[in-house]
Formats: sequence, structure tokens, C-alpha cells
Amino acid sequence: MNKKLNMQTLARLEPAQTGQYIVRDDKLPGFFAVVGKKAITFTVQVDVRKADGRRGTRKLALGRYPEMTAEEARRLAAAAKVDILRAEPMRSGRPSYTLGSGWAALRELMVAKVEAGERSPWTLENYDRAFAHVRDWADKPLAELSDRSDLVQARFRAISRGDTIESNLKGGKGTANLVAGFIGRVYRYVRDSGLQKDLPGYIPSLAVKEEVHRLPRRKRALSAKDLPGWYAQLRALPNPVRQEFHLFNLLTGSRQTQLKELRWEDVDFEAGTVHFPKPKGGTERAYTIPMSDAMADCLRRAKAAGEMLNPRSAHEWVFPSDPSRSNGRADGGDPSPHMVEHKEERDKLSHWGSDLRRTYKTLSKEAGMPEFIADLFQNHAQGGVSRGYNVREAMGGDFLADMQEKMSAFLMERLTDAPFMPGESQQENFVKNVEK
Repeated sequence: MNKKLNMQTLARLEPAQTGQYIVRDDKLPGFFAVVGKKAITFTVQVDVRKADGRRGTRKLALGRYPEMTAEEARRLAAAAKVDILRAEPMRSGRPSYTLGSGWAALRELMVAKVEAGERSPWTLENYDRAFAHVRDWADKPLAELSDRSDLVQARFRAISRGDTIESNLKGGKGTANLVAGFIGRVYRYVRDSGLQKDLPGYIPSLAVKEEVHRLPRRKRALSAKDLPGWYAQLRALPNPVRQEFHLFNLLTGSRQTQLKELRWEDVDFEAGTVHFPKPKGGTERAYTIPMSDAMADCLRRAKAAGEMLNPRSAHEWVFPSDPSRSNGRADGGDPSPHMVEHKEERDKLSHWGSDLRRTYKTLSKEAGMPEFIADLFQNHAQGGVSRGYNVREAMGGDFLADMQEKMSAFLMERLTDAPFMPGESQQENFVKNVEK
């Protein structure tokens, strides 16, 4: 079956009754979706000719719907087709790996680990971004990069200055550090995994070891006296789902990525908990936090607003996308069922994302929350031997719930400049905004 693969088409596909079936894209040959009983996986297939002249086939799983959009998968499929063709000669006996074929091999492994929940998809996304800055080196043998420190240094310095190869690529010091780490990662993988055992011992990224930028830690956060002004900005935002997203970000101190991907199946109003199955670090770092009254009120408002804005997605996603816009995607691509872009214009909302995570941690001390409890709620690693014993399972649920309730009340009282009263829904505010 051939169709134009987009998010609307995929949403209408019926799960396989038995086994799997394939829906091929009518736009890019070799790109298709594998539909199973519980998952839809984007896949690319390439026909290759081996060194002995025989034909063969290579397949690569790219990611799953709806975590990955059809447009993003199509773009990765087009790039993967090129990379697979480059990598095939190595499998047929040619020993020299290039940066492009080395990345293709490493990327295939990383995609599998992401799908297994062992790696964060954002690590893969960052490496894709890094490769874009050295895509013109795709055909350069890794051994040549090891021998040409001057090339690596020149590119690192160009990216640091903000120079770009393509007009849509933004350079900078952080990007330069990322690219240097990426080159070293690909090189070590090809050498250490035995794909090319005769690679020189000198890793190309060592050429800029003394030039790697020390980037200052971001310190943007709200103080308690800043909260009323920020809250007034928040309630002036036209999208009520985004209002509740940013408020929930502050009330939980969670990473914005896991909040954007939060499903209703992970919210338990009866038990008073919110579960994060795939936070930073993968499924092994999955955790659950207690839900305060303020958090519950926030989620109920988000649900009501989501059902008005995007009823198709609101039944599954806590923070659904806005179908009247490009669904938060900065590239204007295929719509995502859930919110994708969390950033706001600073003159409209002064603090968002990690700013609110830092605010939670900073104000937790003022609210009287022990530091190790704040670390638990934010899923930080527990430092020190004794603090490592303070695991969730060893503490009473009532104790943790009381701590969360205390923190939420502290924030809400300062946001609204009034005593916090559970159950105040501010219904009129978001209904009025939805109707605009």
C-alpha cells in the first residue's frame, strides 16, 4: 500500500491484527512505516550491490510514531540512504571508514538503543545536528582526519566564530564543542568496535583539546518577588494549554522534554502521582512524583483546554499541540500530536523551560524543603554515600506528598499574592482565551 506518509495518515492506520504490515511512502522510494499491533516504526530500505556483484538489501529503523514526525523521519531516511550506500563497501571488504560511513554505523546502534529506552533521543538529535556542520567531510577517511589536525582545528575555530557551511546552520562555542565531541565519538566507535582496527591511535578531536570552550552555567531563575509579575505574563499568553504547561513546569521542576511527552496514562489522580517513564537517562531512570493539589488543578485545566483546542490528541497527550498553528514546530513541518516547541518570546514570558527548573530548585530551600527531597522530585542523581540511601521506596508516601504540597503552596501563594485555595480552576481565564 502506497500513501503519502504524514501524521494525519498515520493516525488513521489500524493496528495490525496479526504480525505486521507495511505502508510505503509515495514521496520517497524505500521509505515506509511498519505497522504492528502496538507500534508504528519508520524504516528505510536500500538495495545495494556487493563486491562480488550480488544484490543485497539493507534496512534501518529510524524511530517510532508519534515520538518522531513523518517529515523528520523522511528527512533522516533520505540522509540514511546516502550513508548506507557509503557504508556498504566496508562490509564488502574495503577497510577504510569515512566520517559519513562511521556515523552511519554508530547511528544505527544509537537508534536501536533509543528505541530500547537505553539512550535519550536528544543525544541522537544533537549528534545529527553536529554531523550537519561537517557533512562536507562525509567522504573523508577517518585516518585522514587523524593525520590532519589543521583541518579539525580550522573547522572548530570557524564554528566557534559562528561561521556556517549552510545558511540554516548556526555556529557558536557550544556547537563547536558538540562537533568536536561528535568527531571523537565516531572515531572511537569505529576503532574500538573493530570496524577498522588499523585506525591511527591519535583521535582527531584531541587536536582541539586545549581549545574546548568553558561555557558558563546558565543562572536564569525567578526569585520569590519576581513570581507575581511572571504569573501575570503567563496568564496573558493566548494559548491556555501553554499556560498550564509552563505552570506545571514550575510546580514540578521537571525537564520540559518529558513534560511535552507526558501522557494521561501516566497521570493518576486517584493515587495522586505523576509518572515519567522515559526521562533523561532512559527507562532505567524512570520515576514517579507525588501530585499536589495545585498540580492536580493545573492538569485538570490543561485537560479542559486541550479538549477544546485539539480534541483528537487531548485524549492521549497532557499537553496537546495547537492545530491552528504549525503545532509548535519551528521548522513548520508535519504536525506533532503533542506540544513540541516550549520556548516563548522573552518580552511575552520572561522565564520558561530550564529557567523554571532552576527556579524550583532555588526556591525549594526558601520553602523549607530538604535539598535531597528536591533532588528526588527533579530526578537528580543522589550525591554521596549516605544520601544514596534516601530512595523513594524507603520513604513514606505521605511524607513526600506533604513535601510536594508544601512546595506548591509556597509557589502558588507568591504567584497569586494570596493564600492558596485548592480547587480554584481559573476556568474563566482559559475559556476566554480559547474563544478568542
